[in-house]
Amino acid sequence: MKEISVEDSKKNRICADIEEHPYRDRFFRLLREEKYDFANLAKRVLEHKFDIGIVGIPTVENHGSNLSYYGLYRTLQHMGYDVFMMERPKSAWWAPHETPVIFRENPYDSGDLCELFESRLQLQKANDYADTFILGSDQLWYEGLYACFDKFCFMDYIHENKNKITYAASFGRSEYHATREEKAEAAFYIQGIDHISVREESAVELCRQEWNREAVVVLDPVFLCPTEEYEKLADKGKKTAYNQYIATYILDPSPEKQQIIEKAAQKLELPVINMTDVVNVEEKCAQWDLDMESDVSNEDWLRRIRECTFFITDSFHGTCFALIFEKQFLAIGNAYRGLDRFTEILGKVGLKDRLVSAEEIDTLEEKLGQSIAYDKVRSALQREKEKSGEWLKNAICAGKENRLSGYDIIQKERMKEEEQLFWQKNMIDAHGNVLGAHDTRLAVYDGALGELQKDAEQRRILFEIQQKQMQEFQDAILQLRQQKEEMNSVLCELQGKNQALEEEIRQIKEKFPLKRWAKRFIQRFRRR
Repeated sequence: MKEISVEDSKKNRICADIEEHPYRDRFFRLLREEKYDFANLAKRVLEHKFDIGIVGIPTVENHGSNLSYYGLYRTLQHMGYDVFMMERPKSAWWAPHETPVIFRENPYDSGDLCELFESRLQLQKANDYADTFILGSDQLWYEGLYACFDKFCFMDYIHENKNKITYAASFGRSEYHATREEKAEAAFYIQGIDHISVREESAVELCRQEWNREAVVVLDPVFLCPTEEYEKLADKGKKTAYNQYIATYILDPSPEKQQIIEKAAQKLELPVINMTDVVNVEEKCAQWDLDMESDVSNEDWLRRIRECTFFITDSFHGTCFALIFEKQFLAIGNAYRGLDRFTEILGKVGLKDRLVSAEEIDTLEEKLGQSIAYDKVRSALQREKEKSGEWLKNAICAGKENRLSGYDIIQKERMKEEEQLFWQKNMIDAHGNVLGAHDTRLAVYDGALGELQKDAEQRRILFEIQQKQMQEFQDAILQLRQQKEEMNSVLCELQGKNQALEEEIRQIKEKFPLKRWAKRFIQRFRRR
């Protein structure tokens, strides 16, 4: 070691404005976990390598969907895997966000959110990041979202040599109403998926009928994630003004559902906090006369459910978190969004009687008085968790032959062509920017020239006015000179006449001596 002066140290980059590496936090987090030695860890982080990529919509504007992906992410981390989150492409009509927008703060560890890709073809770049990819839960196989998400939900862009898994995928309904062409596309793509699990029993039959593929029913990933992870999030939510209250989460408000809520508030003698979906809140508020809490983050949402005395919802994930937090609750069946998922989960834990229809207002009082015994529910959920977790672990650990399909190779070539087109477009845009800059300069020059021309024209007009005034001035001088000459002539003539008179007066004086009165007359005459 050698001591150096402070001045010498300032010559180094210690004072430079250098941004930290984007994967710095991830590197130190994994280093603390001691899973990898230093050299391999540095290489892994710099090359952006992970164990598993979760494919889905983690940044979508929906509480249940957000927490479903977050639950799967934390579940896999607790299983010991290094995981990244991968969104739909920017080209999707329903486009993704850079980060989840309804969390108070980004809940994912630094470096675990994958960059957004421009198109579905560009999603192939993710093949370099991991060897296992899991399509997440929620209604990604609902035909109404197929085109909205740019057809990314069957992972055709993940190559054949990767382990492709679906976990708790859902159609959302008991029937698949896609077009014939969309069904044919899905039938082709789904053959490349190695392990298929779904969320509802009806989806098993749909997979068999539509695609001739076997599927296994598993729990929604929100149940696999340890409850303490949700507790941490809920602790960050805003507090309420009530110690005891009824919380509601109603996706599709209606007068009938309002009646149920009012009946519950009257029976339980508690104030009500109403929540709804993140999007179209004003439209939903117009469907009934109840106040609705606005700007509810995922953390607020979890806290309202965790701390309420009673919970009412028409949401599947609302029902899931009522079970997770072991709340007294009622689930209002929502056929529009799919009723099978409600009956599936409540049937597994023996709580089908907590599912009511909007028209069952007459039997509501009896159900409000019935308390849920969570010992049995907890045991039933634990059995299902173990089965689902075991299936997921086996699917991840399954080997895969290192072989690309012809489709993969064609897609890779198409991606290269698209990148070339992107490059050419960027070059064209760059040239366009240069031309635009030149056009801007020319416009400035034209403007300046116009100003100069305008100034020159004003100067020309002023010069003409000055010339005219000068001419008038010269004419006036000439006229004055002429007048002066005329006056000089008159003056000379008068002087001549004056001299003649003087001579005449002198002669008269000599001939006739003048009297006093005559002298005065002469003086007056002279003065005149």
